[in-house]
Amino acid sequence: MDLRYYPTADVFQDAVAGLITHLSGNPFAGVNVMYALSFPVTAVVAYWVLRVAHLSGPMAIAGSWGLMAVPYHWKRLWHVYLGSMYSAVLAVGLALWIGSGGLERMWRSRHRWPKVAALGGVVVLIAGSGIYYAAFAVALVASAVAFRFARGLSWRHALAELLPAAAVGFVTGALLAPALLFVHSHPTSQAVAGRLPVESVIFSGVLAYAILPAPESMIPGWAPVNSWVHGMVAAGEKAPTSGVIWDADFGSVFTFGALLLCLVAVVVVGRRRTRRVTDLSRVSGSLVTWLLAVSVLFFVPWGLNFLFAAAVSPQLRGWDRLTPVIFTLLTVGAGLAWRALRWPGRGPWAWVAAAVVLLLVVFDTVLPQRSWFRESAAPSIAIAAAGREYATALNSTIPQRCGVLELPRMSYPEEPPLNGLGGYEHLWPALTNPEKSWSFGAMKWSAADNWQRSVPDPLDRAGVQQLVKAGFCAVHVDYRGFAAADVEAARKHFTELLGPPVASGLGGAWNAFALANARQ
Repeated sequence: MDLRYYPTADVFQDAVAGLITHLSGNPFAGVNVMYALSFPVTAVVAYWVLRVAHLSGPMAIAGSWGLMAVPYHWKRLWHVYLGSMYSAVLAVGLALWIGSGGLERMWRSRHRWPKVAALGGVVVLIAGSGIYYAAFAVALVASAVAFRFARGLSWRHALAELLPAAAVGFVTGALLAPALLFVHSHPTSQAVAGRLPVESVIFSGVLAYAILPAPESMIPGWAPVNSWVHGMVAAGEKAPTSGVIWDADFGSVFTFGALLLCLVAVVVVGRRRTRRVTDLSRVSGSLVTWLLAVSVLFFVPWGLNFLFAAAVSPQLRGWDRLTPVIFTLLTVGAGLAWRALRWPGRGPWAWVAAAVVLLLVVFDTVLPQRSWFRESAAPSIAIAAAGREYATALNSTIPQRCGVLELPRMSYPEEPPLNGLGGYEHLWPALTNPEKSWSFGAMKWSAADNWQRSVPDPLDRAGVQQLVKAGFCAVHVDYRGFAAADVEAARKHFTELLGPPVASGLGGAWNAFALANARQ
């Protein structure tokens, strides 16, 4: 599988997952451990973001853990690298730091070079953790500089403060450059993953669902609220709407409480006759509000996302992935509101308040995920076990390392399901049997994929000879990819052509046929 045809700049996640997989020899361990580590990493990054806003103490600790535990972090398992979330939080911190004059203060500092090195590390970490969050970082930093420019920053200084955004873009481009150069010299016959501007609407966010807490809380007495939210979801799904409703895009009691706290602060503080805050050396509520407004305009259907897709590039289509950015800004806003309301930030009462927040987070978002993960993992555990049994049977019959053609033929990536066969189900035999080379790894419209398309379908004797000459030794058939009425005919065809199967698995859904047994 040559991912240079579909680069995403997920360098750090790949490095951690790949190293752990290599050391453990378990193809699933790397991604799982990387994902598990993303929780404490996100909490640490979130605490740093709150420190950028001059928020500390027990409530900052509670805020960082509340942000870490939002539903997005638990349920983005179909895009687990995006679900790791730390890079999105880091991007918000970078924008807030620049928007509050951090870059200017850094250059004036006598001890600037350690800070410059730290800034470089942040830039590289954001750029190397996925192209989506890198793009969001560029937009957030540019918005923060625009905020400072509107308050008197000169053109020269504004251009200088855009350098971190330019650096994120440059490093992302540098990470993608080897893949782009390879594709230029080894082009595909068609686009691997085409995008249309309207997809930015289809994959935008639903603001109402981001505001509502996920309807699965285990807080005592919260069941009526869960039922009400479920009813709202059911009502919304009956009407045609723009945007995709993902469970991961729901808010939590923590984020909903943060929103209410911000609104209360606006009302209460607005009534006080205090001087207007003009100190731009600190993160202000107006800066957070500005960044939040920009994020929401990209998040909602038919917003800036569509204009970006139509005018710049439709390749960035999943704008609902701004969810952690919005929640991070909301958490910072709540911290500022707490301080503006002059509620205790330290001392016994602050620790009591923080303990209450953490307790709510545990019951609202942590405990409910246990059963969800168990239910999500059960089918995968079963199919992985079936894959290992299937691998043992196949390798005992055909011990050499060779190619296995997977049928019915499907391309990677982004193919729709074929009858009962999901778009990525052909990965299971490869993940559980690394002793063979599996045909599903050919990237769509690459030379390898085009060669596979040249193999006769349905497979015949000429196709068998073509496979043998290319180094294949077996054919794997997943009958879930055939219409129910055609399964028996398919079994008969492969048995007559290749002899009886040498391995079976997944309750008879898988059959492996040795090409050496093909009837002449």
